[in-house]
Amino acid sequence: QVMPARFQKLCQSCCQILVNCTSLGMHPHTETTALPPEARPRGWGPDMVVFDTIYNPIETRLLRDAREAGCKTIGGAQMFVRQAAAQFELWTGRPAPLELFCQILEQQLCAQHAAGSDATAEPSPRDPDHP
Repeated sequence: QVMPARFQKLCQSCCQILVNCTSLGMHPHTETTALPPEARPRGWGPDMVVFDTIYNPIETRLLRDAREAGCKTIGGAQMFVRQAAAQFELWTGRPAPLELFCQILEQQLCAQHAAGSDATAEPSPRDPDHP
């Protein structure tokens, strides 16, 4: 069952999957989070999946907090790469080189962070379960 919840009421819900579709946490505001500690839902931990659609940075504060709490996490880089792959396949009629797309995204984001104010190391967007 899918039920939307306002963030103010999220801590009262018993959700198992949380999807952040806001820009909160996107570069350059990387320490902003859509879900501060006081708003975390019951069950925040290993039985919850947290998906953040943001791909820059690859690991947002929301994902970092969720990972540290034991939640299963999915970053926006996977969505970004898979959207690019679908477009590539539609336009070319050939299978998309997902590994190459992941490498390019990682290189570009690392270069951007090295040149900008956010010089923190970012984890790889590659998901070993979904190459």
